[in-house]
Amino acid sequence: MGGRVKKMTAWKAAMRAVPGILLAAFLTAALPARMVLAAEGTMVEESTQRIEQVYTNLPEIMVYGYGLDTVTGQNTAAYLGTEELTWQGACSFRDSGEGIYLYVLLDISGSMPKSYFKEIKNGILNLQERLGENDRLVLCTFGEEVRLLADGSQKTEEMRAILDTVENHDQKTLLFEAVDRVGAIAAKTGPEECRRRVLVVISDGEDIAVGKKMAQEAQETLKEYGLPLYGMCIRDTGRDNINSFGEFSRMSGGGIITFGAKEGSTVLTDLYDRLYDCTELQFSSVSNRVSNEFEMFALKTNDGRDTITRQVLDSRWIPDRIPPVITNAAQTGERQISISFSEPVNGLGEISNYLIMQGDTPRTAVGAALEDGNNQNVVLTMESDLTPGTYTVSCKSMTDQSMEKNPLTGTASLYIAETENAADKNTVSDAVSRSIFSRVIAEGDGDTAGVWFLIFMALVVLIIVVAVKLKQTGKQEENRKEEVKKEEPERVNLKRFFDLVIRMDGELPKKARWEIDRSLIIGRADTCDVIFDDPKMSRQHCVLEWNGAALYVNDLNSRNGTFADGKRINVKTELKPGNTVRAGSVEITIRW
Repeated sequence: MGGRVKKMTAWKAAMRAVPGILLAAFLTAALPARMVLAAEGTMVEESTQRIEQVYTNLPEIMVYGYGLDTVTGQNTAAYLGTEELTWQGACSFRDSGEGIYLYVLLDISGSMPKSYFKEIKNGILNLQERLGENDRLVLCTFGEEVRLLADGSQKTEEMRAILDTVENHDQKTLLFEAVDRVGAIAAKTGPEECRRRVLVVISDGEDIAVGKKMAQEAQETLKEYGLPLYGMCIRDTGRDNINSFGEFSRMSGGGIITFGAKEGSTVLTDLYDRLYDCTELQFSSVSNRVSNEFEMFALKTNDGRDTITRQVLDSRWIPDRIPPVITNAAQTGERQISISFSEPVNGLGEISNYLIMQGDTPRTAVGAALEDGNNQNVVLTMESDLTPGTYTVSCKSMTDQSMEKNPLTGTASLYIAETENAADKNTVSDAVSRSIFSRVIAEGDGDTAGVWFLIFMALVVLIIVVAVKLKQTGKQEENRKEEVKKEEPERVNLKRFFDLVIRMDGELPKKARWEIDRSLIIGRADTCDVIFDDPKMSRQHCVLEWNGAALYVNDLNSRNGTFADGKRINVKTELKPGNTVRAGSVEITIRW
């Protein structure tokens, strides 16, 4: 708190005279029931499942948390605001290949005991030595002023020299100013550098206990930047300090760690190891569109029985330079045309946005209905029945739902073939029977025997005509088959075996070998070549195509999309040996 003078109270001095064991027992008994004070150098946890940080860079969303190692795509649902997100996978953070940027804020006021301060400086140096290749350590001190001592580029010996200059004798502290400054520094770190950023404050917690109003303002800063804060509170401090420091830390997504003087040299490296033991969950949104407002992220686990939430500022996105296209147009009724797009688009329900041409003649649409309630498929109802011919479908004033609002491009063609209507054609037998029976009716008023004779003759003629017709039809069909057989080119055998590793969420990887002859359709429907019982997969989700020289994957207008090596595809995409295809909750690595 700016300008506040810290004084050593008589109560604190007296308490330092009490043996450490008695002091720990006193603090534990005095804490509220919801918080149990852990042993020195350990973290106080409130629940088994906790979200530390949600990093959004739409359409990508990364969730870092604890107690989430059993979470899978089958038992989990995630939401950003009202949008349900698509599950992409999960892994241990240690296996993710990512790093952590740690921003350490060190209290250098005179109220920090010398015995602690020396060991804490050793602990910072130990942390510098422990860092991995992708990790960074930024050091900032706060006392009478906020000073940035190390920007993350320093080596171990440089950090040693910096720490040799640090002393704790200031009489004022500017903790909340330090949080503001370091938060702004951390916010400038782009996703290409690091997505996981953590603040660590080492203090006695007095600032937070006394300056509650400023603590709330600092909490808003942490929420805006999406930064979790871990409070490292010395054991030799007041009960209210520990409680306030702990509440402040947990609200940000972090936690409180209490430690004694002897643990000062290891408490930071212990936290570093804990941070790497978290679980990383990966989700995606339907587009990169952001609201630039705080949105509630909700994670429903255990088949919806448990819900964990965290507010996140929805402000970062990955640029989208791919325009939407019409992927398919098909007749679905006497007056209906179904149109599919490569991604959700705006303006789907506006009839005036469609231009339907039959040859050079425009056709009028009178209705537009969204299929399945989404913005990726629409059914147009035409003013009159669709007649045979070639139709061209184009659109105007339609864009994708990205931040860039890329305009829709391209057209689609639809061919409706002539259909033979047997009811409209008169056969020889029809003509003969009509002629004879007309005579029967005309002469029916005369001799009865003559009438029956004419009926008998009509039946004889009808049988002869039908027999001749069947014989001619059979011969024509035989000749046609022979002609087709002569004209049909010999089919080239393109069969090839492909080795696969199939991973489904919550299951062990399985090896398989598939034979592909030109194409292989993957989905949930019984008509597919390969069937997966996966609710995240569409009935006909995607297709693998082999032309004898190269293997391709193409999405079949699936609801959740098809991904090649983590990138959503909108067009036919060539695969290389070792590439991975993801459809729904299934991940397939292909080699040949």
